[in-house]
Amino acid sequence: AADQDHARAQFHLGDMYERGKGVNQNNKEAATWYEKAASASKKGSPDWVGAQQMLADVFAQIGSKAAPRLLQHAEAAIEYTDPSNEWHLTLSRYIELAQSQLRRNYQKVN
Repeated sequence: AADQDHARAQFHLGDMYERGKGVNQNNKEAATWYEKAASASKKGSPDWVGAQQMLADVFAQIGSKAAPRLLQHAEAAIEYTDPSNEWHLTLSRYIELAQSQLRRNYQKVN
């Protein structure tokens, strides 16, 4: 099902890889499956938002080298996340973290 653009199955595989449930933990593989889930979902739908949230979470774990992707997915998700949802605060913090990492990376280059 995951190979046939079934967003929920793809999301589930991403979760398995992110948490190491039944497979070796692998954030890159988790991101691949979350990205497939997002692509198989309609923008703004609960499945799409969930995939964007989890992509932000994975890229936050990867660290500063993933800051551009963290920012991309956190900004995409927060646009569709209700401010009363606990994810809204998490995404806000991820956006701040990514912006800070990008500033530091820019300062190292210049």
